[in-house]
Order: sequence, then C-alpha cells, then structure tokens
Amino acid sequence: MKCSSFTYSDSPNDQMKRLIFIIPVLFFFLPSCSKKQDPAPASDPAGENSGITGTASGNGNSSGNTNSSGNNTATTTINFFNKTFTPISITINGTTQTIATGGKMQYSGKASASASGTASTSGKTSQGAQVGGAINWTINTSFPSAGNLDYALNIASDTFFLKIQNNSALSITSLYVNYQLVSQTLDNITIPNDHQIYNLGYYKGYTNSNVRAENGNTYWSWNSLALPFTQNQSITLKAN
Repeated sequence: MKCSSFTYSDSPNDQMKRLIFIIPVLFFFLPSCSKKQDPAPASDPAGENSGITGTASGNGNSSGNTNSSGNNTATTTINFFNKTFTPISITINGTTQTIATGGKMQYSGKASASASGTASTSGKTSQGAQVGGAINWTINTSFPSAGNLDYALNIASDTFFLKIQNNSALSITSLYVNYQLVSQTLDNITIPNDHQIYNLGYYKGYTNSNVRAENGNTYWSWNSLALPFTQNQSITLKAN
C-alpha cells in the first residue's frame, strides 16, 4: 500500500464559526490561560513537512477452491477496518462505501483478483467543513485465494487526533496547532464553553508540537503534548 500526504484546505479567509461533534474522553492535559502575547518562534525538528500519512495492514486467508483446470473460481472477501476517529470514505474497484468509526466494510471479488482504490478521512464541523488535515490511503492488494482478508486502515504514529473540552468562561473561536512552527495550521471554528468534549481533527505530531486556542485577547496554550507516537493516537485538552 502506498500512503499519500497530509492536506489542509481551510482558507484563512473563512471566518465562519462552526460547531463540532462530541466524542468520549481519552486523556487530559491542563493549559494555561492569560492575555495574548506572542512567544518566541520555535524551531521545527527535521522532517517537519513530511506530511500526514495513513498506514494499512492485512492478513488472513485459507486454502482455495479450484475447477478442473486448476483455476481458482471462489469468491472471497476483504474486510476493511476503520481504526481512526472519523468515518472513512473508501473506493475499491470503482465501488464507494463509508466505513463508520470503529466499523468495517466488506468487499467481495474473485479469488486472487486485484483490489485497488483509495480511502480518505478528516475531522469535520457540524456543517461538514474540514477541520485539521485530511488523511488519504492508496490501496493496492488482492482478494485472498479463499476465505477473508482483514485489512486495517490506521493513522500513522507521526499524526494525532485532537479533542478539546472547554470549561472556561469564553467560547474558543480560533485554534492553532503547531503554533509558530513551519507546519502551523489555523482552524476558525467555535468550541462552546459547555464542558463537552469536541472531536476536532488530525494534525502532524512532533516532540515540540503545541496547541493554542484564542478568543479575542485571551488565549489558552498547551506547550507540551507528550505524544506517545503510536498508531491511532489522540489527545484531549482542557481549556479552563
């Protein structure tokens, strides 16, 4: 499987405030809150612009059925598993399906035939606008000679999924990830101060990654994310 790079489509001119979804808590980091002041620029580690990637793995099949000429005539299946935090749109051999978060999608085909296509996912607002970066997979595999093949769609260990719980007196109206780094992103979204946990999006992770949220002259900053750098990682931040 060939993996493609991170894409980020939110325009700086898009100032529309957008509400995002809630999903369960994983773990928390406490920020500081103070009046806005710009810190000194930080240096990015090597490879800052290498891009977000998805990873995939497959395993499993059994002995095949053959006709009298020795050709395999069985119909077999591939189960694509969504290991991410958002629904995945997947197209295999021209057929497009959506894999729910934590779910799977099964494709059937002639044993040993090619199964190729693409898949993608991203965080979204309640209006459907992208938050953070998009993750894309290019899939090149084959149907097993018999039985089932399990194929996992994972988020690479250099990427993290971000959630925020806003317990402060203000809504959050702007969100920076990797603030003042080469890979800085800005999402003009609204996170209400309702103590709920909101599902945001995917971002590049580094040892010096940070998050900054703003509302006017007030900001919240998380300067040490302590990422584990494992597949399918996420963090939940609290704004107080």
